[in-house]
Amino acid sequence: MRVLFRALALALSLALVGPVGTALADPPPRRPPAQAQTKRPVPAGKVEVRILAVAASEGQAHMDPQLRHLVKHLAYLRHDRYELVTQKRGMVGTGAGELEFRVQDGPRVVVNIREMSADRAKVRVRMFRGQNKVVDTTVAIQNHGTFILAGPKYRDGILILPIRVDY
Repeated sequence: MRVLFRALALALSLALVGPVGTALADPPPRRPPAQAQTKRPVPAGKVEVRILAVAASEGQAHMDPQLRHLVKHLAYLRHDRYELVTQKRGMVGTGAGELEFRVQDGPRVVVNIREMSADRAKVRVRMFRGQNKVVDTTVAIQNHGTFILAGPKYRDGILILPIRVDY
């Protein structure tokens, strides 16, 4: 029994730490995605925010061609029909300004940047139906990363909001 516990403890420690040489090796340099390298530079203290509004439903399988870059993320959802409803892109300063847009036949979405560091931005997302606030959350999104907010009912399915930040 003692041998079993020792073997289990060794296996657990290797799973948590990894192979012995891994922790000492320098990680490979992190490069931003090729898409981000070809874009115009973002002014200091500003974040470029891109929000998509995607209608997700069940029925005849369909993926809007403009959403192909999100296929790997959308595959985790139970829907099989995805249609781009609208999108908005803009520059937002930390603690100042906001990006606002209205989804056709749906809610109004407001995004602002609470703070940012070298590798991530804290983004506040609020969603309103009329005067009622239905979502108010703050998330940390990595630079050149996308966060997907999903769930409010929309048409015959749900609304999905992929939010991308670049700076």
